This record gives sequence, structure tokens and C-alpha cells, in this order.
Amino acid sequence: ATGEFVCSMATWDLRDSMSATSAAERPEVDEFELTGLETEPSQLVKPPRVKASPVHLECLYHTTVELPCDVEGGRNAVCIGRVVGIHIRDEFLVDGLVDIARIRPLARMGYQDYTVVEQVFTMAMPK
Repeated sequence: ATGEFVCSMATWDLRDSMSATSAAERPEVDEFELTGLETEPSQLVKPPRVKASPVHLECLYHTTVELPCDVEGGRNAVCIGRVVGIHIRDEFLVDGLVDIARIRPLARMGYQDYTVVEQVFTMAMPK
């Protein structure tokens, strides 16, 4: 509705709050209030950032892709935006690179299953 949003990285430490925000709520419900998450101002867009998240992407809305939904009256949609600002906490940067294993981001697997990144490895691209 505003044309702007923030994607705050979900981490192991934020898993319960992240899950609570997935509840189907009316648009007027403040999910920050509902979950007790603290906010901090964004720099380039109006929506606030999740203060406890170590990585934030400030975005301008581009489009929404509607996906199939098996729930009567439900909706599955992916909002796509153009990133206009990136924030990464200094303590998660090592030699100019993001230390993903220290951040421990969550990834959705399917069903009710998630995983957490705890090990990172490098593989050279074939030539």
C-alpha cells in the first residue's frame, strides 16, 4: 500500500517472533506490538526495521507474484522489491565479508520445517 518495505533477516534468535508474525492478521494489526519486537528507523524508506535483526534490506515495491493456495479464501504471494539500502551490523562483518555462520539465519524448508545456517563452505565455480 505504501510502495515501501523492509526485509529484516530472520535468525535463530528471532525464530519465535518470526513465527508469530506469520499469523493471518488484519492489515491494521501492528505486528511489532503483537510480538514485542523493537523497531528502529529506516534511512531511505518509511517502514521501520526490526532492531534485533543483524541485516536489513530497505526496499521500494516492484511487483507481487501470486502463487497457488490450497486454503479456501487464503493467499500465497511473494512481494518483490528493489533494494535501495542495506544495513549489516558491524559485529557480523569480518574482513569486509558477512559472517553468515555467526548470524545463523533461518531458511524455510517446507511443511512446518525450517533450518538454520551454522556452517558455511566455499566451492569454486567451474571454469
